[in-house]
Amino acid sequence: MQDTLLENARAAFKRGQPREVIRLLHEEHSANVHYRIGLVSLLIQLNRDEETIQALGGLDASQIETARCATCLSRIAALFRRTQRHALAEICDDRVTVLKQPEPSVDDKTGFKMGGER
Repeated sequence: MQDTLLENARAAFKRGQPREVIRLLHEEHSANVHYRIGLVSLLIQLNRDEETIQALGGLDASQIETARCATCLSRIAALFRRTQRHALAEICDDRVTVLKQPEPSVDDKTGFKMGGER
């Protein structure tokens, strides 16, 4: 299945059909939240709002909490605000705040995290 999908995506790319490439890749990877967040971020940059909304599908708070790209989430938060989905925008903003916090360092001698944790 995957080989055929990739062959079809390559053929669509060579024919200059980016929408078909996106559709094929989305069909294969739409359950992967990291893929969807990356795709949505890309579509936002390309000003493809209709396709962006479609690719978002039922993105929910639990999926947003697993995201690792602060830049992607900032873009998605802005889109949520533009589309009056303020609660999801706030969840994205909260996740961005968490992602931008520095990782606590680990003391090499004790193995404990530094910075207040014991």
